[in-house]
Amino acid sequence: EPLNAALYERRTGARLVSPGLVRAASEPWALATLDRARADDASGPGRPVELKYTTFFDERWGPDGSDQVRDGYVIQATWQCALLRDRGRAVDRADVSVLSGTGEHR
Repeated sequence: EPLNAALYERRTGARLVSPGLVRAASEPWALATLDRARADDASGPGRPVELKYTTFFDERWGPDGSDQVRDGYVIQATWQCALLRDRGRAVDRADVSVLSGTGEHR
């Protein structure tokens, strides 16, 4: 994860934080552990950033910068956004940063 996070920061210019466990304000049972989040401001974590590893990119992955990612990651990121919104954060999307075994980063 540290290498993937560093590559994401270098490519996007964003600074990442490790918010760890996030629990919904309205439902204590609803929680998620975020890999990273963009440090958009001082009031808390911004957009979630999921850090993933794949052995290689196949047809389940779109080109660099696209929104074509594996279904399970879409569900995971949507859940994280919902938890952050429940805590008052204006989060409407997440990023998925993927590093392959060949060294390609998308």
